[in-house]
Amino acid sequence: MSDWIEWNGGAIPTGINQRVDVKMRNGDTHQFELASTYSWNHYDNDGDIIAYRLANVDDVPTIPPVPQHDMVNHPPHYTAGGIECIEAIRAALTPDEFRGHCKANAMKYIWRERNKGGDESIRKAIWYLTEMLK
Repeated sequence: MSDWIEWNGGAIPTGINQRVDVKMRNGDTHQFELASTYSWNHYDNDGDIIAYRLANVDDVPTIPPVPQHDMVNHPPHYTAGGIECIEAIRAALTPDEFRGHCKANAMKYIWRERNKGGDESIRKAIWYLTEMLK
């Protein structure tokens, strides 16, 4: 990484899309931000940039992958309140009623798979059929 360059304010010393590290008057250091993110003028306050350097592309922060929701086995919209909707339904119905519920939902997903959901609808139908076997 390059050495810090002292900064006393003025126009952006790099391209606006250049990634830079900056040191602020208050001691904070910010890394790998676009130069256009900052105000390069000095206002005689703690937010003034006092030094900068071009960011090292090898130091790019790694961003953890965003977890993908399992829309078949545990859709997030069915888990509100700390219990999965299917478990509340199972508890509220007799075993025969629950079996009918699962059968009807499997039929629904199979019925509409070509027009809504495609393969995911088939996986949901299989899920409901599997619930019938529990």
